[in-house]
Amino acid sequence: MDEQGKHEEALGYYTKAMVIKEKEYGRESVEVATTFYNMGAVYTRQDEYDKAIDTYNRVLVIYEEKIYPLWEEQFGPDHWKTARTHMGIALVLPP
Repeated sequence: MDEQGKHEEALGYYTKAMVIKEKEYGRESVEVATTFYNMGAVYTRQDEYDKAIDTYNRVLVIYEEKIYPLWEEQFGPDHWKTARTHMGIALVLPP
């Protein structure tokens, strides 16, 4: 949907997914962070850079501070998903 330029519709679906994921996994879960990351990408495509940065920063809080035994993986400041999120922020910073 987002790839077709239907940004608002895509954000609506991500929001619905977020509600379900928060109930199922908790507000600070990897699943929620992934949805936030995707929403940040949509905001970037809409040139809504402040919203994108805010959203990516929410992702960083989850990735940098949490350990998820469910995934048998420790996230943190050196995890590849944390690096990817920093790159997302770098793309939307003003010159």
